[in-house]
Amino acid sequence: MFIPSLRLNDKGIPILSKDDIEEIAFRMINDYNPESMAKPQPFDIESFAEFYLKTEIEYKYPSGEKLAAWYTLDRNGLGIKVSGSETLRILLPAFTFNGKDYSKITLKEGVLEVEFEGYICRYTVLDGTIIALDRPARNRNGHYETYAAEGSSGLRVQISIEKR
Repeated sequence: MFIPSLRLNDKGIPILSKDDIEEIAFRMINDYNPESMAKPQPFDIESFAEFYLKTEIEYKYPSGEKLAAWYTLDRNGLGIKVSGSETLRILLPAFTFNGKDYSKITLKEGVLEVEFEGYICRYTVLDGTIIALDRPARNRNGHYETYAAEGSSGLRVQISIEKR
């Protein structure tokens, strides 16, 4: 196992530059799985943390309850099904503006449609409701309105995109 020598401040916190961090990551990954450095491939971060770094991974849900999720992809789009014992929520971002053009957003009984540049993204909630969160968001791609699908103990959302 590669163990880097680190310079520490007076409180024992490592002092690392971006280049230092990249070099340490390169050396550790190369030591753990040299083939991944020669040929791009999926990297199992959980196995790396557990078996190489010798850390114990513990998974907890905020409420302490178990939660299960299923995803299906077919010609109808992406289906998401979540079950648990409490109120469940799936965030549904609705793109509004890219700096030049605006989208058209329509919310009707369990269906949220976002129409932009000839395409429609449709969120259909099958077991639950859609609520507007009234919290605008942004990222490098543009501006968004935030909505959420909510249901109790079970929630199903179908997401599809089609050309108008």
